[in-house]
Amino acid sequence: MILEELIELLTERQDIQIKNPSLSAPTKQLYLRAPPQLAEATRPNLLKKVSELIPDGGEVTVTAGTLPFSLSLNISFI
Repeated sequence: MILEELIELLTERQDIQIKNPSLSAPTKQLYLRAPPQLAEATRPNLLKKVSELIPDGGEVTVTAGTLPFSLSLNISFI
């Protein structure tokens, strides 16, 4: 799965209702929608496999204007 597919999966979930999320890891920004300069700088990550960006058991933080909180995901590869 590539990062763009993970973002699509998150936005399709009715229980969390995320729109236009930004994703980061403890040591790097995975994809930021704003400001435009950071969106452009992190856009190449959208086509990378999640396994290239995050180790098994790693954490991803999801933020979005529609979320009143940050969502933390633990990534496990099966």
